[in-house]
Amino acid sequence: FCAYIGASIMKHNRSIKDELLERQVELMKADKDKMDFFRFVTHEIKSPVNTAQSAVETALELSGGSMSPTVEDMLSRAVRRLEQATGIVKDLADLTRGGLMKEENLQVVDLSRLVKRLVANQSDVADRSGQVFELNLPDAPVVMTTNLSVVDKIITNLVGNAVRYNKDGGLVKVSLEDTISGIRLAVSDQGIGISSEDQTRVFEEFFRSAAAQKKTTLGTGLGLAIVRKFVDDLKGTIGLESQVGIGTTFTVELPRKTKNSKR
Repeated sequence: FCAYIGASIMKHNRSIKDELLERQVELMKADKDKMDFFRFVTHEIKSPVNTAQSAVETALELSGGSMSPTVEDMLSRAVRRLEQATGIVKDLADLTRGGLMKEENLQVVDLSRLVKRLVANQSDVADRSGQVFELNLPDAPVVMTTNLSVVDKIITNLVGNAVRYNKDGGLVKVSLEDTISGIRLAVSDQGIGISSEDQTRVFEEFFRSAAAQKKTTLGTGLGLAIVRKFVDDLKGTIGLESQVGIGTTFTVELPRKTKNSKR
């Protein structure tokens, strides 16, 4: 009887294991199909969007102010929408880019210097609403062997979001720490915050909360999806703490050396 029960349990466990493996394969295939679709869309849309934007911008430039205010306003709004479409195409390209972790794409990166440069790039936008930056960087350089483009995108998206969804006159705090296990980057703002319900969805492609849409029409809903993908590619982790109306902190932990991949 005991042997029969034991065999039944083992058979049941094997069945569950096989089902889980089958489901994992299905999920991996679905993820690959999704990425392939995004790559196709990016390739097909890039050229016509750029062509349309160039044409409208040229028309506005050549008009020399001779257009009626109504027509000029319509074309200006078209340019802004096309710029938004261009942003989506660029984000999709980042999201589907492969082969970034190959050995030949890795280099020694001074993160302290990179953070300073990328924060400076956001200064003009922050100044318009009176926002202030606070940088907390170690005295010694913080370096890691990684893909520069990938780390650049992670920091740019996190700092850009902090500025975009911050309150007027708010503080954006960027901290970098060299820890025993690796490197920790934290980006905080004093902005609109993210509700507990939305926190489970912020890393989904194209997701923008109602509060985010109310704050600004800018944004593609792909920034945090790109951040999560790149953090995963670097074998790191990302955490989120937020309170509505108080602010948000994203914390990224990365290994000092990225393991190369042959993908």
